Amino acid sequence: NYMSEKNITLPKEIDDISGSLIEHLAVCLHTSKFIAKGKNILLYGGGFISQILSQILIKTELLRFKIIVLKQNV
Repeated sequence: NYMSEKNITLPKEIDDISGSLIEHLAVCLHTSKFIAKGKNILLYGGGFISQILSQILIKTELLRFKIIVLKQNV
């Protein structure tokens, strides 16, 4: 089974809740590498990943201008 070959067992020091956040954090850290310093960015959606990414950009000073979030009202 393809999925079972790709599963990674977490070390004992990392609980399940922390482990579930690692993928989202990794995606945001990877994305932040592609954003040029000092550029305005548009985040489509104001969900969990957008919130993490915006905080990374603010804390690493990659963001000097605006974050614009487009969110549909449901």
